[in-house]
Amino acid sequence: MSDVIPFKRPEIAVDPGGTDETVAHLSGTAQCVSCCHRWVAVVPVSTVELECPECKLNTGRMRNLCVPGSEDALIWKCNCGCDLFMVVKDAGYMCVRCGEYQRGF
Repeated sequence: MSDVIPFKRPEIAVDPGGTDETVAHLSGTAQCVSCCHRWVAVVPVSTVELECPECKLNTGRMRNLCVPGSEDALIWKCNCGCDLFMVVKDAGYMCVRCGEYQRGF
C-alpha cells in the first residue's frame, strides 16, 4: 500500500493587486531524482522541488507535464534508467540523475 499524503483544499490567495484568485494545482506522477521512487502528487502550479516520501530528500520532480500524444511514442532513457533531461546549450541533453550527456538522438 502506498502512502497517502493529505492536502488542504486550495486557499484563496490575495495578490498585491488586491484581486482574489484560487491557487491552481497540478496532479500526476512525481519521481525522485535521487532514489527513483515514484508516487502520485498534487502540488500548486510552479512547484519545482518535492520531498520524496521514500528517502525524504527534496529531489522529487513532477513527471510528464507534457507527454507525447501516442502511447506508442518512443521515450529516450539514460543508461541509468532516468528519462528526465536538462537541455544544455551547445552541449546536448544531460540526464538530471547521473549527469551523463546524451548523444545520438
